Amino acid sequence: MWLKSKALTVKASTYIRYKSIVENHIKPELGRYETDKIDTFVIESFISKKQFSQAEKKLSAKTVSDLVAIIKNSLKYAQINGIKSNDDYRGITVKKEHKEMRVLSINEEKKLLSVLLNDTDRYKLGVFICLYTGIRIGELCALKWEHISLTDKTVRICNTMQRLQLNAASGKKTRIIISEPKSFSSIRTIPLPDFVMQIITPFYENDNCYLLSGSSEFFVEPRTMQNHFKKYINEGKIAPANFHCLRHTFATRCMEADFDIKSLSEILGHSSVNITLDKYVHSSIQQKRKNMEKLYYNFNKML
Repeated sequence: MWLKSKALTVKASTYIRYKSIVENHIKPELGRYETDKIDTFVIESFISKKQFSQAEKKLSAKTVSDLVAIIKNSLKYAQINGIKSNDDYRGITVKKEHKEMRVLSINEEKKLLSVLLNDTDRYKLGVFICLYTGIRIGELCALKWEHISLTDKTVRICNTMQRLQLNAASGKKTRIIISEPKSFSSIRTIPLPDFVMQIITPFYENDNCYLLSGSSEFFVEPRTMQNHFKKYINEGKIAPANFHCLRHTFATRCMEADFDIKSLSEILGHSSVNITLDKYVHSSIQQKRKNMEKLYYNFNKML
């Protein structure tokens, strides 16, 4: 019932994700329970199994948190519709994992840039654009030339691409979805500096073509770009990093260059400045050292 109601209010891609979570995780574990039997103990046991069990693949804290949110929302929906259910689950939370964001060092960025600018093709072009705009991999894959203004030197981010699972029974049937970004703030126009324009302009085909494929009919999906990025990382003899580290690296370099935080937040497509500060901006060891050296002036005053 909850899924049917959501189908009327959320994007198709969001609904597909919700349905996949329900079919693959929630129904197999909790489907046998009546709603008034799903209490704190049941949900906490579910969380423990999904997040810490050795018997099956562990899920990230973020994913488990999403599962619990759906359970809570569906139980609340049941109550609103007169179906008897427990309400002692409200205080349940998922323990967050502290996972340090991977940011390329200046030296690693130089190595990667050397790889990207050597016999540059469309795949390398895509990585280059992400490194110097901070756009997400799904946003890159959905990018068409009509979204890039060669005269205004801007790129318009208005779509994203993702592969979503459709059939829980097989666990393999998936579909590529191209839709608007997850939030209104993610729809944005990013100015492109001259050095970026010089690299991307020679690849122009026509407005209807995807940037990465050069075709209006065929596109390059995120998984393919992840594989190419991994190859470039290995080629540059850089420590392991995932594609999303390009976004973290971009944000960090911008802060090191004294970007104003409001502009950076809008370029990244965040709904608030706090998200930018808390999640994506990481001081490099060089920046920390520079700040620590400021203590020298206080030290001198003490002598």
